[in-house]
Amino acid sequence: MLFRSKKRILLCNDASVLSTGYGVYGKEILSRLHQSDKYEVAELGCFVEKNHPKINSIPWRFYPNAVAADDPRHSIYKSSNNNGFGLWRFNRVLIDFKPHIVFDIRDYWMSAYQEVSPYRDFFHWVIMPTVDSSPQRVDWKITFRNSDIVVPYTEWAKRTLQHECGHTINLFPKIANAGINPSEFFPLPDDIRQSKKTSLFKNKDTKVIGAVMRNQKRKLLADTLVVLKKVLTKHPNTILYLHTTFPEETGWDIPSLLIEYGVLDKVYFTYICKKCHSFFPAKFHGMSVLCPQCKNTVAYCSLPGYPVTTSQLNEIYNLFDIYLQYAICEGFGMPQVEAAACGLPIMSVDYSAMSEIVDSVGGYKIPCSLFREMESNALRALPDNDIAADMIINLLNNYEQVDKNKIREKCIDKYSWDKVYSIWDECFDSIDVSTKPDW
Repeated sequence: MLFRSKKRILLCNDASVLSTGYGVYGKEILSRLHQSDKYEVAELGCFVEKNHPKINSIPWRFYPNAVAADDPRHSIYKSSNNNGFGLWRFNRVLIDFKPHIVFDIRDYWMSAYQEVSPYRDFFHWVIMPTVDSSPQRVDWKITFRNSDIVVPYTEWAKRTLQHECGHTINLFPKIANAGINPSEFFPLPDDIRQSKKTSLFKNKDTKVIGAVMRNQKRKLLADTLVVLKKVLTKHPNTILYLHTTFPEETGWDIPSLLIEYGVLDKVYFTYICKKCHSFFPAKFHGMSVLCPQCKNTVAYCSLPGYPVTTSQLNEIYNLFDIYLQYAICEGFGMPQVEAAACGLPIMSVDYSAMSEIVDSVGGYKIPCSLFREMESNALRALPDNDIAADMIINLLNNYEQVDKNKIREKCIDKYSWDKVYSIWDECFDSIDVSTKPDW
């Protein structure tokens, strides 16, 4: 039977109103799906509550998943991590929206519950798992096999899935990696950029190594400080700007690390004022600090639930001279692409998606050794701190050779949201929804 109505597509995601990597990705794809008028789209926003102020501005159907702390159902909601990832409302959303296609772009453990839904026979399940290392766990590969289509994030992920899963999964032939909007991430004029740096850091010769990342175990914050100490022996005017989150329940003990390595005066963090909504870089002051704009002690270290705006993030990138991605693995690592769009030279660990992005934007690969991690049973990267420091020192010594325009051109040519959308459009067009039972 030829299907003539619009295909109904449901995305399960962090939420398009959030500034997480998944949230941004979802917003960019959903907005294009909606604007195409080819599909009827809906979103299960897993990390937002029904009273979130931005929900009313979403033009597609939106189902908030999170339960407020003062809601009598909160203890039940918190009894399973899967509830927070969308299980709490998933099956009820299926009954209400009746999607032909459900897709999810998140980690395995965020989406695996969808595989065992009692309504699984009624929808095509398309997943794009963040393959950030190898080998993948056996139970993950079984889930990949039980999906209808697996879309790879990167060529590295595609090769890994082909090698480990072979023909047991339906692997889409094209990758759908993330993109950037050139009008959102761009280099500021040199005079404006230099003026901001001098005003903030009080020294016109300050060089800034920057990193944008969650405060998580797999982000090598301690090793980053080791690298910084080595760089300071040759370039004492260098600082590290960590746009990261604090506190995190399972994150690094940042104040202890700063004291241990003696770099309290050499590391800056982003603080955001909850009253006037300004941001400012500052040395570590714990969770909160006096806002220099409105003089209220309501400025907090960056948190997932209270991020900077896209415009403010672009300003932060423009304070950097070098972007450093120091992690044991990455499924993609969107900040690398955002930084490259701002013309920054990128240094990343030579493993998984990081290698691929560095190649694409003409960056620098930091050599690493691999170790087997017990929790994931996967090979993870351990970069060589000495070589990383030497590479940064060499780049700072020859910084006049950096061609920011070329870096930006390569980035924009490779990482476009319109190109990413065309892959998803092709994928959804390829699905014959009449092969599933009618809702």
